[in-house]
This record gives sequence, C-alpha cells and structure tokens, in this order.
Amino acid sequence: MVFGIYKRKKSLIFLICLVFIVCFLTACNSSPQEAVGETPSNTSSTSPQIEVVLDIPEDFLDFQNYIGEDISLFGMEEGFEEYDGGTSSLYGHEGTVTVCVGWDGTTITRAVLTLNSEENFKGEEYDEVSDKLVDMFGDVSLDYGGITVFSGLTEYDFSLWRKGIASIYWNDENREAYEDKNPNAGESNSDKIQNTQVPPAIGMTAAQVRASTWGEPSDINRTTTRYGVSEQWVYRSGSETKYIYLDDGIVTAIQE
Repeated sequence: MVFGIYKRKKSLIFLICLVFIVCFLTACNSSPQEAVGETPSNTSSTSPQIEVVLDIPEDFLDFQNYIGEDISLFGMEEGFEEYDGGTSSLYGHEGTVTVCVGWDGTTITRAVLTLNSEENFKGEEYDEVSDKLVDMFGDVSLDYGGITVFSGLTEYDFSLWRKGIASIYWNDENREAYEDKNPNAGESNSDKIQNTQVPPAIGMTAAQVRASTWGEPSDINRTTTRYGVSEQWVYRSGSETKYIYLDDGIVTAIQE
C-alpha cells in the first residue's frame, strides 16, 4: 500500500517536471522569433528619409527645361553663384557642365557646356551644328569673335563658341523680367563690391563683373549691330592680358 502511494507520487512529480521542461523549451524557441519580428518595425520607424535627386541631363540641350527652376532640383545646396553640373554632351560631343544661378542664389539662369579639348566642333561640323541650332532656337542674332548666338524661336537663347563652349540661357525679355524682381537692384556699387568679391564667371552681368575680383577693365571694345551689343573687356596686368566677352551685358566667355 505504501509502495503504491510512493509510486504514484513519483509518477506525479515526474509528470510535473516533464511539463516544466516542455514549457521552458517552448519559451526559449519563441523568444528569438519575437525579437526578429520586432526588429523591422523598430528599424523602419527610425530610418531617415532618402531625398530623390534628378539626374543631370545627358543631352545638354535638355538643360533648357531647367532654366528658371530651383537649383535644389539637382540636389545642390543653395547660395552659390555656379555649380559643377557633371558631364553632358552636345550632338555627341562630351564636356563638363557649369550651372549658374541668379541674384537670389536659387534660380537657374544659365547652363554652360565646356567641351573636352578633343571634342571641339571643327570645320564643316561647326556649320552643321549651327544649322541644327537655327532650327531649334532661331536665326543667328550675333556672330562675332568666334561666338554665334541663336535666338527668336523660344524663350531661351543659345550661344556656341568655336573654342568649344556652348551656353543656354534666358532671352532678353525673360532675363530682364527676372532681374526686375531683384530687391537690391538699386544697391550702390560699393555695396556690391563688398558683398560679391568672387572671380568672374560665365552668366554674370556687367555689374557683377565689375564687382568681382577682376574689377574694372583696362579697355572695352564694343561692337553694336542690329542684333545686339557685343563687348570685349580687356584686363592688362604687367605682361599678362586677360579677356571677358559679353553679349548684351551677359558674360559668355572668359579668356585667361
């Protein structure tokens, strides 16, 4: 009798221990799964937002779609006068792009393509490209000093320099409308010099060039035609001579 009771107690204790072991093992196996399940939700709640940045146009002619837009479209920090726009090409000829902004530090006003030295248009090819630009932007409005300007068909003008520089920018009407919005248009020249001491750059106005580190030119050679005014600013310093070319008050080329 005593032995039977002892046997039942022993079986009961064994059963309790077995249930405890099974529960313990089950808890251990479920804990990692719950941890893994929680990780994605915690990660997603703290992961930073990734800003979508537009690609630089591979075809330089596509830059006309961004004149007047905000420089932040290209993921670039605001507040500078020009930006490295990467590489692009014009009718299969590759080069580097400079994107210029206006007085507000944000609005894209001009894009300049400087072709690689071996990519320059030569001979008849320059004339062939000019014919294509006439169809796209309009007749030749200026042809002086190796620079040809095409305008009249769109709100943009296009200039092509035989030395391998191309530029897209607003036509006179749109550029003047933008400049008229400048609240500092009446600022004194001394204030401009103090606030904008930077080297001259393509896309600058004549006033900005005077306020740049180059200052006033030694001489100005001016040619006026029915298509507009072209100027060559000459800077002499000892034996060194540098030039800045402007079309209707806007810098189109710099020669050092």
